[in-house]
Amino acid sequence: MPDDSYTLACDVNEEWALKAQNAWRKAGVEHKIDFKLAPAVDTLEHALQTGQGGSYDFVFIDADKENYDAYYELSLKLLKQGGVIAIDNTLLFGSVIDSSVLSEKLKSLLPEKCIQAVRDLNKKIHTDSRVDMSMLQIADGLTLIKKR
Repeated sequence: MPDDSYTLACDVNEEWALKAQNAWRKAGVEHKIDFKLAPAVDTLEHALQTGQGGSYDFVFIDADKENYDAYYELSLKLLKQGGVIAIDNTLLFGSVIDSSVLSEKLKSLLPEKCIQAVRDLNKKIHTDSRVDMSMLQIADGLTLIKKR
């Protein structure tokens, strides 16, 4: 990333945030990262309210699955034309096709409402005329979206 690059990072878990901040410090990139310990929806809405709409090159979404659609919509507003969104976990171990494939352990971590939220978003993105998309069958699924 160039020296004048900027990264907005969001999380609600202070423990994970501290680990990330330590890694950024060790990598020498802490000065490039604006970290917000707050719900991502609030952070993204604030970014829009402060005039950052249409200025982002890239957004990575990997958070609470029930809010994926809200993150997607807000990210599209923040992205410039040609910008890319990467959404992690879009296959959810195959459960987006068939939830019965999940082990009992994973079922406790991925309630049906989370699985349904990802299913719904996958369908929405597939037919969304605002974007071009490709779903990669890497690990747990990664969807790449380019804003038209």
